[in-house]
Amino acid sequence: MAARSSLRNGLRPGRKPLWRELPSWYLVAENDRMINPVSQRFMAERMGAHTYFHIADHAPLVSNPGIVVNLITAAARSVLANA
Repeated sequence: MAARSSLRNGLRPGRKPLWRELPSWYLVAENDRMINPVSQRFMAERMGAHTYFHIADHAPLVSNPGIVVNLITAAARSVLANA
């Protein structure tokens, strides 16, 4: 199950991660107390992600679903425009 889950999430054993090859988006949750926002910014920068910042907690999909929907919509539009 873990292997299938990791493949589904873009982790491919023995290969570079998909975020090195594909456009990525990242929402930095500024009020996250589980993953420090400084660490989130580092990860987003390392990914070369289109980075969005919002005053949100660790689960923005639950606490701020509109922000997450806006980010996904922007990502989809960007990908479609460059297809």
